[in-house]
Amino acid sequence: MPTKRREAIAKKCENPRLVKENVAMLTKVRERDAARHGWQQRFAEWLTRFSGSMAFVHLHAIWFAGWMFLNSGWWTDNVFDPPPFGLLTLIVSLEAIFLSIFVLISQNRQAGKDRLAAEIDHQVNTKAEVEIGLVLRRLDDLEESLRFYKDEQRKLLRSISVDPTDNGR
Repeated sequence: MPTKRREAIAKKCENPRLVKENVAMLTKVRERDAARHGWQQRFAEWLTRFSGSMAFVHLHAIWFAGWMFLNSGWWTDNVFDPPPFGLLTLIVSLEAIFLSIFVLISQNRQAGKDRLAAEIDHQVNTKAEVEIGLVLRRLDDLEESLRFYKDEQRKLLRSISVDPTDNGR
């Protein structure tokens, strides 16, 4: 009895088919998601990643320094945006508006991915809960069997024990 049941539980716990199915489903969903979104979505993702990088910071630092240098009047008297750099302020404000829109687009897409991941996590947790229930049930069966065998051993020991007052007779 214990061997067949143990084999069945082990087979169920080690079932590679379920793992392969879950991985295949996740891969298929990711591929479908990538194919469903066009170049605009991919561009929004790229721009969001780039705008969050140090290269973006360095590029802007160079751009701002160059802009201020060219328009400060040190090099030439022909400036197109004199201090306080109103045109630069306008351009940076528009850039901030568009970057925030791209960030929101990327966040919405990521929220969809997170929702899918949460659903998959819930399925995995539910399966784990079922498996833990089976393990606990098996543990209860083992404990009951041990208790039964312990009681049987006590009975056997009592039946074969020698009375100490008998003095070996």
